[in-house]
Amino acid sequence: MPIRKKAMAVLTFSAIAFLIAMIIFYNRTDSLKEGPVTSYLGETEINIYNTYLEGEKQLLFIDTAAYNSFRKAGKFIEIREEELHIKKPIETLKANPEQFIRDFSGEFGKYLAEFNKAYPGAELKAEDYIFRIDSRGLFGLTEKEIMISTEYHDYTFSPNFRVFIETGITGEITYTPATGNIENAGKVEETPPAEQEIAPETTEAQEEEPVKLGAE
Repeated sequence: MPIRKKAMAVLTFSAIAFLIAMIIFYNRTDSLKEGPVTSYLGETEINIYNTYLEGEKQLLFIDTAAYNSFRKAGKFIEIREEELHIKKPIETLKANPEQFIRDFSGEFGKYLAEFNKAYPGAELKAEDYIFRIDSRGLFGLTEKEIMISTEYHDYTFSPNFRVFIETGITGEITYTPATGNIENAGKVEETPPAEQEIAPETTEAQEEEPVKLGAE
């Protein structure tokens, strides 16, 4: 068969097949039903990313609140030689770490009240945390979780925080606001030299009969 006749035969067969396919398609159109709305892959990824950013924004609020609470807890005014003197946070922390961590808890609780207003549903409070101070800084740990719910997925995270700073103290102090309990792990501060030099007063009896050590 000549090439021209083969081409005409193929073209004719293709046209007939296309016509049959169109007839079948239109005959089945009435039975088709609209399916559910689906998201494109890129749209889903954007939604997940935006949810993650929302969680990071809330964590940034908590971290900033902890940092500001640390600064506020460490500042107090005292009278010294008829002049006002403001101590730095680290000076206050070294002087009385137990009181410092209590003051921090109070200041941090004020910021959590603002956090709850900005992000309804969290309902965080200072009593949900365990605060710990060691040589590296101050840490806040909680078992409570925050969930950000969207239409297709949920994002859950724990609003823990840490303020990294050299505190100059040894050992560890843990404070639980719910019970008001402060636990000292290890040695927090050395006894001041002035207190070490103070010896107990001796009685007259002790002076007359001193204790003898060793064999004569």
